[in-house]
Amino acid sequence: IISQKAHLISLKQDHVTCPDGWSRYEQSCYFVESRKMSMMDAQKSCADKGSTLFVADSIEEFVIMKKTSTNYWSWIGLGQTNSMPKWGVIERSDPKWLINPYSSTLNGWTPLSTCVGHYNGDIYSNYLYFYPCSSLFHSVCERNLTLN
Repeated sequence: IISQKAHLISLKQDHVTCPDGWSRYEQSCYFVESRKMSMMDAQKSCADKGSTLFVADSIEEFVIMKKTSTNYWSWIGLGQTNSMPKWGVIERSDPKWLINPYSSTLNGWTPLSTCVGHYNGDIYSNYLYFYPCSSLFHSVCERNLTLN
C-alpha cells in the first residue's frame, strides 16, 4: 500500500506545472530575474515569489541552470561570511566549477566580497566567484514544484 501511495504521488507530481514564466527541472521550478539588483534585494524578490535563491543539489542541476540563465552575472544562494570559508560537498566531490576549488580567496573571497555570483557567457568561462553583496546582478529563484 505504501508503494502504491508513493506511485500515485509521483504520478500527480508529473502533471504539476510551474507558474507562468518559470521553468522546471525534476521537482523544482526556476525563475530568472531580468532586473539587476543587490544580493539582499534578490533574496527579497525570490522570497516574494515564495522561493529562495538557487543552490544546486547536483552537478546536473547546476548545468541545467547554466542553460536557462541570462548571459551575464546572476546571484545564487551561496556565500561565506567567516574568515575561513569552506565549501560544502555535492555528491561526495568538491564543487569543480570554481576556478580553484580549494581556495575561496582565489575565487574572489574577501571580508567585503562574501556573496556568490555566477557568470554565464557564450564562452567556456562559466564560473562562480565572490562579489560584494551590493553588486547589481540578475538572480535565479528556485521553489519546490509541490508548492504550486
